[in-house]
Amino acid sequence: MCKQEIMTDADWELLAKCLAGEGDTIDMLWLKMWINSNPENEKVFFKLSQIYHTPVLDEMNEDESFQKLTARLKKDELL
Repeated sequence: MCKQEIMTDADWELLAKCLAGEGDTIDMLWLKMWINSNPENEKVFFKLSQIYHTPVLDEMNEDESFQKLTARLKKDELL
């Protein structure tokens, strides 16, 4: 079981910035690492991405690793 991390306001702001397509390369790297660091983060990201669809999500959806992750989450009925 992964240790649940508490997200700070700065983390939420950075997540929103990335979802809005305003993140730079380092921000997007943080986002990918954050998503992969904890299964709960995966769920949070994908639930938010369903609500707030942005161009950055189209780019991420083309990423093979995210396609596999999305398929696994859907299979496990986490989405």
